[in-house]
Amino acid sequence: MINIKNVTLYSVMVLSFVTITTSVAYADNLFTESANRQGKTEGYLIFQPTSGDSIGSDSFFEQKTDDTTFIGFGMGVNGKNGGLNLNTEFVYGSTNILYEFSDGRGTSETAKSWDLSILGASLNADYNFLKSRLTPFLTAGVGWYYFSFDIPGGYDILLAGSEFSYSVGGGARWDITDKFFMKGLYKMTSTSSFSFNGISLNLGYVF
Repeated sequence: MINIKNVTLYSVMVLSFVTITTSVAYADNLFTESANRQGKTEGYLIFQPTSGDSIGSDSFFEQKTDDTTFIGFGMGVNGKNGGLNLNTEFVYGSTNILYEFSDGRGTSETAKSWDLSILGASLNADYNFLKSRLTPFLTAGVGWYYFSFDIPGGYDILLAGSEFSYSVGGGARWDITDKFFMKGLYKMTSTSSFSFNGISLNLGYVF
């Protein structure tokens, strides 16, 4: 099983190292030098922590997902003018569905319930507003998310299902060199049952 905490630590360390060691060298030409992405394909790694979300409640309990961290990869192709980028992404995450019970007198108790595993695939369109190495961009996409639930209590029962998804987001892209780039954005993804919102960090390579 993937150790999400280790992946989180290593990803932050790598992204921090790249940022610090290259920021000085490229600070002068971030907005004046054109990026070399026009018409080229690219691949990138994805790291996105997301916040928990309420998925059902009544007077005595609230059902919600715990915080989730998604990891994955994407492949994209840039338009000839460097503005439009079409990409597809594949992500994996795992979390818990939590139940918070209330006795009606202001006290509550939170208990972990089902383990939730998530696989997602999406087709997205990014639009880069500038041709320079550093540019703001917006993104939107549609996809399909597969969910599986492990029922606790020794019953050895697995429930699974899939749902249509849509996402929107925005952030900045930095072409560090002609080959390496980073993207940072706030992305919101929703299905009919769940929402996953958080900052996504991408580290990629232009072929």
